[in-house]
Amino acid sequence: MGKLKQSEKSIIYILIMIVVIFCAWFFGYRNIDNMYKKVNDEVQVLIDKNTSLKNMAANASNFAKQTEEYNTKTEALFKQYDSGYSQEYTVKFLEGIENQTNTWIKSASLKESAKIFTFGNILSSNPNNPGVKVYKTDMTGFSTTTSVSFQGSYEETKAMIDYILDNQYKCTLENFNVSYNVESDIVTGSFVVGQYAIISNDREFEGPHINNGNFGTDNIFSSSIFSPGGDQNTNGSNIMSDYDIFIQMNGYGSDVGAFRMGMKDDAIGTTVISSEENKPVDVTIRVTGKDGDYRISYKVGNVTYPVDGYSNGVSFTPGNLLSIFVASSQRGDLNDKSGANVTL
Repeated sequence: MGKLKQSEKSIIYILIMIVVIFCAWFFGYRNIDNMYKKVNDEVQVLIDKNTSLKNMAANASNFAKQTEEYNTKTEALFKQYDSGYSQEYTVKFLEGIENQTNTWIKSASLKESAKIFTFGNILSSNPNNPGVKVYKTDMTGFSTTTSVSFQGSYEETKAMIDYILDNQYKCTLENFNVSYNVESDIVTGSFVVGQYAIISNDREFEGPHINNGNFGTDNIFSSSIFSPGGDQNTNGSNIMSDYDIFIQMNGYGSDVGAFRMGMKDDAIGTTVISSEENKPVDVTIRVTGKDGDYRISYKVGNVTYPVDGYSNGVSFTPGNLLSIFVASSQRGDLNDKSGANVTL
């Protein structure tokens, strides 16, 4: 093999230099440049955050004042909405309309409540926390509507409207239709009233207060809240506020069902089951477990709670004793055969 010419050696040297320069750029400068850009981006983020924090620190007292003002406004807003709903509550509301305005509520059609809003889905607009939820909460907004037909004088009708719109909690009037007889001064008509509630674990729902019931003195139930032979007013007040399960017998033809039962503190009626039958229905209440770990299920005829998994039941935490609040109304007439055969 002959010796390389000088020109050939020069070409080889040039190729080697090109390879060395390429490797230096590919493995060295490019990586350093990428690292620089990454560090520079991180520095810019920190600069922006530092600027934002300095601005917050400079306005800390103003932010605290605004937070206090917003908390006050939020609390005032929540006070306009009840903390739960039940059909018994609506019945007492309609009773209040009649008692306070002398308007006759001829009929009412009650509906189940429905979820209309879920709180806590607002995302932050702060560039330091993009896409993060502003707050966490279990609050949920519910509403229900009741269709009502009524009759009253002109002044009584105005008083009824004021009573509804001035209610302690949020109410709306919809589809208001009336006819007026000038000679008799009688207004007849119908409307739909909407009721609203904001429900959460932090907002306790008291439910309706029932003050007119006859309670016997020879009673099979005995607990820390109910004493057989004791004062009936004391017993009644205690058990109406401290019980685990309620049983309500309203009589055949009642708007809320001849027979209803459910759990206490059920703000939206998910545990309530009922019967419209004009005969005694078979009711079974099953409680299982021990040492504080209990489960409950019950059924009225063929209707069960829970709907699925009746044999297993749902988790249940009673008080010191299992307390059942039984409320019944007077039979409408001799044709009312409704009742219950309860097995515990």
